[in-house]
Amino acid sequence: MNTFTLLKTKFEHLKSRKLSSEDIREKNLQKFRKLVAFIQERSPWYKRIITKHRIDPYRCLPDDFPVMTKRDVIENFNEIVTDQTITREAISDFIESSKDPLDLFRNQYYVLHGSGTSGEIGYYLYSKDDFARGMAHGMGLVNFNLKIKRKRIAFLGATIGHFAGVTMVSTSMRSLPKLIFKTKTFEIHRPIHHIAEQMNAFKPDIIIGYATAIKILAEKQIEGMLNVKPSVVESCGEPLSPTDKEFIENTFECKLLNVYASTEFLYMGISKPEYGDMYLLEDDLIFELHSDHTCVTNLFNYTMPLIRYRMEDILIPVPEKDRILPFTKVKEVIGRREYTMFFTNKYGSDDFISPLDIDLFFIKDLRRFQIQLIDKQSFIFKALLNNGISEFQKNESLREIKSEIDSLLSAKDMENVSFEIEESKDLAVDPSTGKFPLVVRDNLKSVK
Repeated sequence: MNTFTLLKTKFEHLKSRKLSSEDIREKNLQKFRKLVAFIQERSPWYKRIITKHRIDPYRCLPDDFPVMTKRDVIENFNEIVTDQTITREAISDFIESSKDPLDLFRNQYYVLHGSGTSGEIGYYLYSKDDFARGMAHGMGLVNFNLKIKRKRIAFLGATIGHFAGVTMVSTSMRSLPKLIFKTKTFEIHRPIHHIAEQMNAFKPDIIIGYATAIKILAEKQIEGMLNVKPSVVESCGEPLSPTDKEFIENTFECKLLNVYASTEFLYMGISKPEYGDMYLLEDDLIFELHSDHTCVTNLFNYTMPLIRYRMEDILIPVPEKDRILPFTKVKEVIGRREYTMFFTNKYGSDDFISPLDIDLFFIKDLRRFQIQLIDKQSFIFKALLNNGISEFQKNESLREIKSEIDSLLSAKDMENVSFEIEESKDLAVDPSTGKFPLVVRDNLKSVK
């Protein structure tokens, strides 16, 4: 990550805080037109769109462009990226061989992947400068109860692979941030009592993790398994309910930050105690809020431009007279939630598996998947594989899926949990919302 770009962007963000909302929009419009002029010459995908819709790069508006979906990104990856020497196949091979989140593709690009609630695996690239611009909001995020000593950060999540959370946190292990923080990552796929033991030994000042995982840590703190005294807890990756927020704050006796982030856009929003709700970080992002989805335009990523990219997150604006920041304020609970899966392990204790970790599985020919929970000791993994693959490739994918699930269950002391892998031609859609759920709970037998 380019430290100079990081500091320069952070300085620009601080200056933006003094602008009006109208000034922010005008500034973003100029950034947008600069981006469009750049990608017109370097991205065949966008060049066709610009030509087809007769878009003038120097006068255009975001809504001159059609909405972009994850399916568009998956199917047109090679033509969307502005470095035409990069292919989806090369990125796939890199992800398969590299498990260190800070490894760079060709020593130039950060690669992040995930499937999210769609269950489809998408790849997202950032140059060193792109990533630094996207990470600038993380500087100064924690700004209360800090002393001069080097602070200990504990991150609880999926840590082995190119996932957004661990990659973003792990950057604090290098360059300038490592002088301020001592960071340790804790693999969420380990049994909860192992995580608690290691965290007790580490004595973190700051704990970062998925909302569900943080809540479970708070429960273990009450039970006495965990005994830590963080000054800050940061929830990310999942919606945080007001009830859970109050429970976590009261348990750890500290303030809680709620961070809205994604693989596609890195930092997107932040809620601090003094904000009341959540501010969208509109320095380098343009949000279009709709009743059933949100479209986002990324102004800082010149490697993989995303214009009017559709996300299934539902953001509800909150009217505000006296703004602390010149950005749109939304309700803190984002309309995106997946079920956390609880199973009984081989010792008779209940432990959890977060769907945000399951959806980070990377199997080369696995296009989409869904988990059907049966009871607290069994489930079905429904796999939708790529079309046109050979019988050998299909069998290899199914074998790799089984190996990944076996490893996950073993790491969680859940070898007793049984599962079936079912090759599917289509996956279930929630009839009430039309959305694709990653975890299906039909016919459950007392699953927590």
